[in-house]
Amino acid sequence: MAAAFAMNVWRLDDPEVKTNVTPPPFAVDRCKKGNGMAAIADWLDDRVQEIIRSPGLHDKKADFRDQAKVLVDSAEAEGFTVAEIKEACGGDVERYLLDQQNAMTDVNRQQRLAED
Repeated sequence: MAAAFAMNVWRLDDPEVKTNVTPPPFAVDRCKKGNGMAAIADWLDDRVQEIIRSPGLHDKKADFRDQAKVLVDSAEAEGFTVAEIKEACGGDVERYLLDQQNAMTDVNRQQRLAED
């Protein structure tokens, strides 16, 4: 359940999501771009959930180099271009994954605190 909730953090159109985590500006831009970007945004949300599994805060985007390659390769296999995936990630796939990882970790921490 926590992973599903965390993945909805950047789904700005979901009125059920209640969190004080502010999405990065590129997430807002990405949601406004239209159907093509909406399709890649949905695909990206699903893939990020598969790629990022272990919680923890990170401060080096290089920690996500391998995961970024897996994500780009998967995107190409699904028919998206490298340019499309980079645009959907705000221009930096590693930074995007780092931000997603840290946001999911923060949401999980907030949920645990709320339960205690």
